[in-house]
Amino acid sequence: MMFPIRNIEDLQNLNEAISLQNQVKVVRLQDKLGKQNFHEDIKEVFEPLTDTLKKTSENITKSITENSIKNNQAIENLNTKLLEIMNDRGILASYLMSPLSKITNPENSTQFKLIKDSTSNRVNDLKINNSIPITLHNNLLTFRDTNKQFELEGDLLKMITNKNYNVDHASLSDKKLMYDFAKEMHFDQRRVGNKSTRDRTLINLLKSPAIMASGVSKTIILSSDPNELCDRLKLLLQEKHAGNNSNLVDEEIVAIVDKLLEYKCISKKQHKQILIKCNLI
Repeated sequence: MMFPIRNIEDLQNLNEAISLQNQVKVVRLQDKLGKQNFHEDIKEVFEPLTDTLKKTSENITKSITENSIKNNQAIENLNTKLLEIMNDRGILASYLMSPLSKITNPENSTQFKLIKDSTSNRVNDLKINNSIPITLHNNLLTFRDTNKQFELEGDLLKMITNKNYNVDHASLSDKKLMYDFAKEMHFDQRRVGNKSTRDRTLINLLKSPAIMASGVSKTIILSSDPNELCDRLKLLLQEKHAGNNSNLVDEEIVAIVDKLLEYKCISKKQHKQILIKCNLI
């Protein structure tokens, strides 16, 4: 805006206007600086508190992490000493100390690994396969959900504790025990990862169509070897000839001749002749 200067008075008025304008600028500048000073003052007040909270949070996180590590280490140490504690208290048969130590080792990652059941105060209450509650007493392993008991000995014990064990080499009666045990512990056939000899052969057993339901409390497990099936059939026919006419014997005979027919070891005519001879049709 232009101010016409006609005389000295006009010049004085202009100087006053310029002075007033400069004062306004100064006030505005002070106002802005005042706000900055306010924020600086607030920062000075709260910065120590913010730093304290940050350090406290970091300390809490560190403490939780350290405690978690210590707790995990304590659990691993307890798992390592479980068998020793049970043996000292006379809870566990001493001959099981060595084989079971393989599956209480913290580094063991199989489904047969035994860990302490943290929900129980009893030292011999454990879990198998991470979540299935069991109890060890003397040489018996009891599945607590079903109260089903297994005696830890022979090939069943080898299967549980030795990843290189071959289930195919077990007797038919032991295969039945292994089958029942795997079902009780909810053995996961689809679990990813490298399979041990024990796991592969156990999966084959669980998938085998030769597992036949019979009776109330018995499961017939048939060998996948035709020669073993023939030997078993001869034995059953001898029992039948000697007067053993139990339903279990009859059902196993039927299961075996059906399997031999499936393997094409016998003809349909031979299959029928055997069943007629045993009065089964």
